[in-house]
Amino acid sequence: MRVLIIYLSIWLLTACGLVDENWSQHFYNNSDEEYLFYLHFYYDGKVFHPAYNEISEKPFLNEIKPHSEGWCNLWPTTFRYGTLGHMYAFSPDTLERYSWEEILAKKKYWFTARPCQLEPIQFPEEFEYMGDM
Repeated sequence: MRVLIIYLSIWLLTACGLVDENWSQHFYNNSDEEYLFYLHFYYDGKVFHPAYNEISEKPFLNEIKPHSEGWCNLWPTTFRYGTLGHMYAFSPDTLERYSWEEILAKKKYWFTARPCQLEPIQFPEEFEYMGDM
């Protein structure tokens, strides 16, 4: 009986939306340098949502070492696999040499707009550098 109550409780929590599915977007840094990654989102006080406007404030950036995998995990979220995501990559060197305002104005970052997926998104292959080299 106790096991039945536990299973019923878990099912009710899931059905009510109190337990969200485990979602994360993984990135794989194929470069020989460390990069900082960001999946653009906004928080409405309850849930994380995809954001499609331009970045203005410096966000929390996920550091990924060379030839390593990293991820962004948001909960609770409206992100799902297949949701269009705006994803950015920044060089630590660029962040040291330029102000955040200069980085945005001169577009000194890599960007991709693609559906979120279970497999890691590959850097730099699936990103495009937005500024002048």
